[in-house]
Amino acid sequence: ECEKVLLQQAKEVVGRKVVALDRQQEDLQLAVARLESLVEFVEKTAENASDEEFVSMKQLMTSRIHQVSREYQDMKLTPNEVADIYVAVPPPTSLDELCIKGFVADGPGLKTAIINQESKFTFCKHDTRGQLSPVPQHVSAELKSLADNSVLQITVIRQTPSTYELSYTPTIRGCHQLTVRVNNTAIGTLEVFVQHPPTHLGAPVRVIKGVRPMYIAFSDKRELFVTEHWDKKCTSFDVQGQKALTIKSKVFGDKNPTGIATDDKGNVYVASEDKLQKFNRRGEVVKSVGKKGRKAGEFDWPYGVRYHNHQVYVCDSDNGRVQVFDPDLNFVRSFGTHSPGQLKEPVDVDFDCKANVYVLDCKRHQVLVFSGCGQYLREFGQDELRLPQGLCFHGNYIYI
Repeated sequence: ECEKVLLQQAKEVVGRKVVALDRQQEDLQLAVARLESLVEFVEKTAENASDEEFVSMKQLMTSRIHQVSREYQDMKLTPNEVADIYVAVPPPTSLDELCIKGFVADGPGLKTAIINQESKFTFCKHDTRGQLSPVPQHVSAELKSLADNSVLQITVIRQTPSTYELSYTPTIRGCHQLTVRVNNTAIGTLEVFVQHPPTHLGAPVRVIKGVRPMYIAFSDKRELFVTEHWDKKCTSFDVQGQKALTIKSKVFGDKNPTGIATDDKGNVYVASEDKLQKFNRRGEVVKSVGKKGRKAGEFDWPYGVRYHNHQVYVCDSDNGRVQVFDPDLNFVRSFGTHSPGQLKEPVDVDFDCKANVYVLDCKRHQVLVFSGCGQYLREFGQDELRLPQGLCFHGNYIYI
């Protein structure tokens, strides 16, 4: 890749030089033609004119000579130039690439700095020969929390022509993205995890009081939805923890809500003792399906609900199965009722990056894995789990 970049840059430099030389050659050819014309004029005048004519034309010839000489002296020839060829380093995406591709973290190092809550680290740039070279003048950085999308500006202090210090103090724990920009171009975004903000070591980021939660879900706008099982209602909160909407108990009747999920259009799916209901953003019932029973579309204490790939997955716990519906709550299929992979009391469900279905079975103390079409693949956790209640995927990890 570097070879391609260098060849392209060399061609561009050569092209610019050729154009300059062609222009210079035309100017020189024009100057030579004018000098030849002047010499010819003087020679013919000297040959054919009489002494009196020659003396009278001296002023004209002198004027012509001065004119051509002045044009020649004013001509600026293109000086010898140094070809500014450099290797364009692709933007790195991780700290390891940052070090390999040219930017080297000094001092405590970026990863150590953030994990140990140090507030500073430095970096400098080296050229392809390993020699220190100045970093372009404008360097900026920002730290973005993925918990609430808040952005923390970072102070950039230039210590030497090639070393900069980035100073920051994270205030929210959890996953962050650190983006470093040189001349307004991002050279890389690093994913980092802040374990404990220095000012609140081990303290919760935010506490929402006055709720008795059972299941939770997030919308695409980072709204938090909570089912309050014993109070027979569902409540939503904004990113600051302020109550935004309450789906009151009269909507559920005498049924206790359990699992909850949201889709990419802002709709909310809530399970209760024998029913699955779909609500819009205003808390209005859009569709409802189910009654107590074992047939398709019937339930016996459904719990975990997930929306994935335009389908709603419901853990029909006491029926020992997972039922799948489309967004309009039409029954699609069910699985988990046959051996191997027979479910006893599924309580939660989630998906990996390959769309495999992970079902948490409380009574079996296991996680059972199925393909996207419901085919049993494997199981794990029997020796490690005891009455597990919930699971979710984040990155390459599953939390139970």
